[in-house]
Amino acid sequence: MPLQGLIITCASAAATADLALLLSFWRVPRRGKRMLLIGLIFLCAVAAYESITHFIWEPRVSAAIRLDIFLIDFPLLSIGLIATAMGLWQLLNDSAKRQT
Repeated sequence: MPLQGLIITCASAAATADLALLLSFWRVPRRGKRMLLIGLIFLCAVAAYESITHFIWEPRVSAAIRLDIFLIDFPLLSIGLIATAMGLWQLLNDSAKRQT
Protein backbone atom coordinates (compact mmCIF):
# COMPACT_ATOMS: atom_id res chain seq x y z
CA MET A 1 0.00 0.00 0.00
CA PRO A 2 1.60 3.32 -1.02
CA LEU A 3 0.07 5.25 1.89
CA GLN A 4 1.99 3.16 4.41
CA GLY A 5 5.26 3.80 2.64
CA LEU A 6 4.51 7.51 2.69
CA ILE A 7 3.69 7.45 6.41
CA ILE A 8 6.82 5.46 7.29
CA THR A 9 9.02 7.70 5.12
CA CYS A 10 7.51 10.93 6.44
CA ALA A 11 7.73 9.88 10.09
CA SER A 12 11.29 8.57 9.70
CA ALA A 13 12.53 11.64 7.85
CA ALA A 14 10.91 14.02 10.31
CA ALA A 15 12.29 12.03 13.26
CA THR A 16 15.78 12.14 11.74
CA ALA A 17 15.58 15.90 11.22
CA ASP A 18 14.18 16.31 14.72
CA LEU A 19 17.04 14.27 16.19
CA ALA A 20 19.58 16.33 14.27
CA LEU A 21 18.06 19.56 15.61
CA LEU A 22 17.94 18.18 19.12
CA LEU A 23 21.57 17.07 19.04
CA SER A 24 22.77 20.35 17.54
CA PHE A 25 21.18 22.37 20.36
CA TRP A 26 21.77 19.83 23.15
CA ARG A 27 24.50 21.69 25.05
CA VAL A 28 23.05 25.14 24.49
CA PRO A 29 20.70 26.21 27.32
CA ARG A 30 17.64 27.11 25.27
CA ARG A 31 13.94 26.53 25.43
CA GLY A 32 12.30 24.19 22.99
CA LYS A 33 14.43 21.11 23.51
CA ARG A 34 11.65 19.38 25.44
CA MET A 35 9.19 19.95 22.60
CA LEU A 36 11.72 18.57 20.10
CA LEU A 37 12.12 15.49 22.27
CA ILE A 38 8.34 15.02 22.51
CA GLY A 39 8.07 15.35 18.74
CA LEU A 40 10.88 12.84 18.27
CA ILE A 41 9.13 10.31 20.54
CA PHE A 42 5.80 10.64 18.71
CA LEU A 43 7.39 10.41 15.26
CA CYS A 44 9.46 7.36 16.18
CA ALA A 45 6.34 5.73 17.66
CA VAL A 46 4.42 6.28 14.41
CA ALA A 47 7.27 4.92 12.28
CA ALA A 48 7.71 1.86 14.52
CA TYR A 49 3.97 1.13 14.74
CA GLU A 50 3.45 1.44 11.01
CA SER A 51 6.53 -0.65 10.21
CA ILE A 52 5.41 -3.44 12.55
CA THR A 53 1.90 -3.32 11.13
CA HIS A 54 3.15 -3.38 7.54
CA PHE A 55 5.82 -6.05 7.82
CA ILE A 56 4.42 -8.37 10.52
CA TRP A 57 0.64 -8.01 10.77
CA GLU A 58 -0.40 -7.42 7.15
CA PRO A 59 1.20 -10.54 5.60
CA ARG A 60 -0.86 -12.69 7.98
CA VAL A 61 -4.21 -11.06 7.20
CA SER A 62 -6.25 -11.21 4.02
CA ALA A 63 -8.28 -8.14 2.96
CA ALA A 64 -7.14 -5.93 5.81
CA ILE A 65 -9.19 -2.80 6.36
CA ARG A 66 -6.87 -0.27 7.97
CA LEU A 67 -8.94 2.19 9.99
CA ASP A 68 -6.08 2.54 12.45
CA ILE A 69 -4.30 4.79 9.93
CA PHE A 70 -6.94 7.44 10.56
CA LEU A 71 -7.39 6.71 14.27
CA ILE A 72 -3.75 6.24 15.33
CA ASP A 73 -1.23 7.20 12.64
CA PHE A 74 -2.51 10.58 11.49
CA PRO A 75 -3.20 11.99 14.98
CA LEU A 76 0.18 10.85 16.33
CA LEU A 77 1.97 12.06 13.22
CA SER A 78 0.22 15.43 13.50
CA ILE A 79 1.09 15.75 17.20
CA GLY A 80 4.72 14.88 16.46
CA LEU A 81 5.02 17.38 13.62
CA ILE A 82 3.29 20.14 15.61
CA ALA A 83 5.51 19.51 18.65
CA THR A 84 8.61 19.61 16.43
CA ALA A 85 7.49 22.85 14.81
CA MET A 86 6.77 24.39 18.22
CA GLY A 87 10.15 23.30 19.55
CA LEU A 88 11.93 24.71 16.51
CA TRP A 89 10.00 27.97 16.86
CA GLN A 90 10.94 28.20 20.53
CA LEU A 91 14.61 27.53 19.75
CA LEU A 92 14.73 30.14 17.01
CA ASN A 93 12.74 32.66 19.03
CA ASP A 94 15.02 32.17 22.05
CA SER A 95 18.17 32.57 19.94
CA ALA A 96 16.79 35.77 18.39
CA LYS A 97 16.12 37.17 21.87
CA ARG A 98 19.63 36.28 23.02
CA GLN A 99 21.24 38.07 20.05
CA THR A 100 19.47 41.38 20.72
